[in-house]
Amino acid sequence: MSDVCRRHSIAVSQFYQWEKHATKGALVALRQAKRGLKPTSPDTALQTEVQQLRTVVTKLSAENLHLKKGILR
Repeated sequence: MSDVCRRHSIAVSQFYQWEKHATKGALVALRQAKRGLKPTSPDTALQTEVQQLRTVVTKLSAENLHLKKGILR
């Protein structure tokens, strides 16, 4: 992971903080979707989109790391 973070000029600790926030956001979004809740304001919709994008970045970064290590799932 350090190689990926270095390439993108971010600290590894920052990546893991983003990953933690993305995971929490994804769980919140999934709970809301399960209950049929919709965002109540444009800010909430944007926050939801940001969390979804962070989740995608996290997954792609992890996949990139696994590919670099030669570990395919």
